[in-house]
Amino acid sequence: MNGYARQPPTIIALLFSIFMLTGCSLFDDDEPSYPSPASCSSEDYNQYVYDVMKRFYYWYNEVDPSNQVNPKDTIAYPTPKSLIDALRYTPLDRFSGVTDAASFNQLFDEGEFIGVGLRLMTDELTDNLMVTSAITGSPAALAGISRGDRLVTINGNAANGLSGDDWTAAWGPREIGYAVTLEIEYKDGTPDTIDVNKAVVSIDTTQASSVINTPDGNIGYLHFTNFLNSTSIKQLDTQFENFTTQNVSELIVDLRYNGGGSVNTARYLGSLIGGGKTTDTRFTQMIYNNKPNGYDGYTVTLNFSEVINSLNLNRVFFITSGGSCSASELLINSLLPDNGIDVVVVGSATCGKPVGSQVQTECGKSLAVINFEIRNTDNQGQYFDGISASYDGGLTDFCEAEDDINNPLGDSNESSLAAAMDYISNGQCGAAVKTGMKLKSLTANRESSFTVMEELY
Repeated sequence: MNGYARQPPTIIALLFSIFMLTGCSLFDDDEPSYPSPASCSSEDYNQYVYDVMKRFYYWYNEVDPSNQVNPKDTIAYPTPKSLIDALRYTPLDRFSGVTDAASFNQLFDEGEFIGVGLRLMTDELTDNLMVTSAITGSPAALAGISRGDRLVTINGNAANGLSGDDWTAAWGPREIGYAVTLEIEYKDGTPDTIDVNKAVVSIDTTQASSVINTPDGNIGYLHFTNFLNSTSIKQLDTQFENFTTQNVSELIVDLRYNGGGSVNTARYLGSLIGGGKTTDTRFTQMIYNNKPNGYDGYTVTLNFSEVINSLNLNRVFFITSGGSCSASELLINSLLPDNGIDVVVVGSATCGKPVGSQVQTECGKSLAVINFEIRNTDNQGQYFDGISASYDGGLTDFCEAEDDINNPLGDSNESSLAAAMDYISNGQCGAAVKTGMKLKSLTANRESSFTVMEELY
């Protein structure tokens, strides 16, 4: 079916983030309509990608200015990704891409993906692949793999030597029952070889959240991993009901592995945090391109909303890393304007994605090329280098801390959480704890094509 299929916008991550808005009511009647491909052949879909980027891409004037690219040349551009890579504005855009629509919808609509259930990051010093978490109930977790273990080989392939198509091929297809043999080195140095079969993995986006009782009062710890649609909102409702019941006086939101998701869910979480201090004030504005036959300066403005179980706190802490992207950064940036809430960030600089895409679904593919930039109510954005101590956006404080993979998430001894709790007790950043490992997101060349699966395998 070649007719136009509207996919509401999302922010997702790894290095190819996209921006999805849930619900057509967020747009008005002036929203431009996209074309449809003439057919789903490789040549026609490539032509469709080219036309979309020439008209609706945020940096449209950087796309093939001399008209030298023939998108229907499938020898030069055998995949939509190869064409996008040739056309995108590389100084700022490392995010545009295309992925399988079924996998995209399964993740963001149902909170599920097909895999073994691992979240992975790279040790910047050694290039070793480290398990940041094994999702509860997943094949990997049931097999005994956990946070802090090292992934040595994948189906016989050295994990830290793989990239591109070899990386994708080592994991094999996202098929239920597909067998994967993993060589693991546990935290204590013990080696093991584990056979697991891929299955449907359900994501609990608030896994490891808790209330920490301290002499300074009850501290709410929200470990939030994905801004999914209704799935995450239900899980947030449960956690914040618990927070209000237990009278938390401080809130720590752990976004260190959160690559993004639905902006509507980000707005919901922001409203839970802000409570009456932010209700009906601007959450964010999306500014599209100015091309006359493109978006022609189209903008979308969203406000915080009134939600039950919101917290009326004077301060909020965020734990971040290079894996905190898109909707995670949007949430932080939207709370920075003066609204009576201090914002303290603990960890390391975020990934740097102040832009987004309105996803287009055609021919079984979800196309996400950058369409707009995002700004808060003080017109602040442009954080392409990430939100860090140097971001002039109104942070109350930024405390450097490492991701202590040797301690469980939510453990008060874990370096980043300990740094946030130390700030609560002492009112200032303490000395950064060195753990001997610096984690970063999997690099873009790990993947041969755009993926919505972030670092989920």
